[in-house]
Amino acid sequence: MKYKLLPYIEKKLKDVNKEDKYVSVVALLLDLDAESGIGTIKDGDEEVVIIISKKSVFSKLFPNKKYLFYGMVMPFENGFELKIENASEMDNLDEDLYEKYLTLKKQKI
Repeated sequence: MKYKLLPYIEKKLKDVNKEDKYVSVVALLLDLDAESGIGTIKDGDEEVVIIISKKSVFSKLFPNKKYLFYGMVMPFENGFELKIENASEMDNLDEDLYEKYLTLKKQKI
């Protein structure tokens, strides 16, 4: 039996839904608890709880910095959390250009 890894779908936090499996989102890391590996990210007006279990990812994250988070959507009754698999720093990202990119990608142009 072969396993197929699903791709990460680029989305804004407001566009993530419970049916999504893997997503990538650019967001600001608001806080991160060193003991539990639980934190909060923010993208515009949306805030989502994240869970990080990999020390290699946890060790390179700092609050008040922007990252591209790759994670698995973990749905529950009133929303979802993201289990973060990896992250890349994005402090120098041009927000307007990124918004245009996501819009064009949605239109599949």
